[in-house]
Amino acid sequence: MLVVGGYSQGAAVAHGAIESLPSSVQDRIAGVVTYGDTQNAQDNGQIDNFPADKVKVICNNGDMVCVGTLVILAPHLDYRRRAGEGVDFLVEKINAAL
Repeated sequence: MLVVGGYSQGAAVAHGAIESLPSSVQDRIAGVVTYGDTQNAQDNGQIDNFPADKVKVICNNGDMVCVGTLVILAPHLDYRRRAGEGVDFLVEKINAAL
């Protein structure tokens, strides 16, 4: 069982990697969390060809990166306070997969 996470450009890397995986490997991923996701707007808040219910995109209000720009403002640098939200999601997905 795998979980995947990424912040900002790391979220884009997660998108690209997961999209290119064979389904046999994708099936082993219990959940994915991204923060300040640079692919959020382009991929409509999901990861192409991957189950939507296994993905949680966390974007702060005012984070321009999440709406398709690469303008870095204060909200893009303030995800530490929301780490628990991602952890809770992944724990839920892990428990459901057991």
